[in-house]
Amino acid sequence: TFNGDAMTLAPGTERGIDGDNNITAIFYMLEADLPSAGTYTVTVSTQSSGDTGGCAVSLENVKQAGPEAVATAAIATGGDLNLSCDITTLTNGACVIDVIDCGDKTSFTADNGVPSPPMPPPTPLPTTQYEIYDDTPGSSTVAGSVRIVPTAGVVTNGWTSGDDRRRCMSVAAFAPAP
Repeated sequence: TFNGDAMTLAPGTERGIDGDNNITAIFYMLEADLPSAGTYTVTVSTQSSGDTGGCAVSLENVKQAGPEAVATAAIATGGDLNLSCDITTLTNGACVIDVIDCGDKTSFTADNGVPSPPMPPPTPLPTTQYEIYDDTPGSSTVAGSVRIVPTAGVVTNGWTSGDDRRRCMSVAAFAPAP
């Protein structure tokens, strides 16, 4: 919730692996549903008793609608250390965000090779994956990135993990504001 108001699950972004032990999802709220400017609480509630990680991101200059495209990926324990996901944007200048989760304490490096760059992200946003958060809540690790895709089409977001435990990833593309 954002300030006690329910956010909308971006359809198709919820991805799990190994039952309810690892789940990623992207939620959003349109500007018309936001309260006046200020500081508010974001609350993440789950049915799982495990560790929960999350991040709230404010996107500027995006169309006030749900995502234009979504994608997910997952890999079981013992797989490749890299997990990537293709998403097909529909409009030039789409903003792509992602979230990845690992079922163990680890490190993540976005495919652009830049770990935990300074915040806030530069303006305008970069066209390569820009890591915006990386957190280890208890026994799991979550991270996320943002990028602008100048020309509509397929783009790949990927992460390299320091651990080969189960991982899942959700990606969403938001069209630019008209």
